Amino acid sequence: MDTAASNRQQRLASRCQGRWAEVRAINRDAQRIAIINDWGYAIAEIREGDVQLHDVVEGGVEAVGPSTWLNLSTDRPVTVNITHVQETLATAAMLLMRGTR
Repeated sequence: MDTAASNRQQRLASRCQGRWAEVRAINRDAQRIAIINDWGYAIAEIREGDVQLHDVVEGGVEAVGPSTWLNLSTDRPVTVNITHVQETLATAAMLLMRGTR
């Protein structure tokens, strides 16, 4: 990650009062993303809204089920369904691509 992106992430994270995570990978075909937080990787299916790589999201990121996050990079809500939590990088990569060619 370049210095500007790292500085941006630090500024955004400092705004957070609750739980937050960074978007680390996106599967646009499946509308699925991998985020990283203090507990490892989580996989979520995007229901409404948009995220980009390295966006920082705030909200419920540690439990399976529906959640609405605030994308701190855009100040817009993102509605997701979290399908997996506390995964390793290797497992997250496999889950991100599941069901796609």
